[in-house]
Amino acid sequence: MRGMCGWLGSERDPILAKEITDAMVNAMTDEKIDSTHVLYGCSEGLAAWSKIDQASYHEEGSLKVAIVGNVYWGSD
Repeated sequence: MRGMCGWLGSERDPILAKEITDAMVNAMTDEKIDSTHVLYGCSEGLAAWSKIDQASYHEEGSLKVAIVGNVYWGSD
């Protein structure tokens, strides 16, 4: 199984933000997952997971992106 989840909200304690994001991942995944990437801040959480290590993320400043699968980054 592979997928992603996330949330947006108001300012939260960073520990609570991590707990919310981790709870979402735990509800959606099982022990067979090979790769899980989790990002969270005070007002957002984002996670991606996959069975064959095809999940990743990118963070640049306040921009956070979860990726599952094979992505081609190009301008054409």
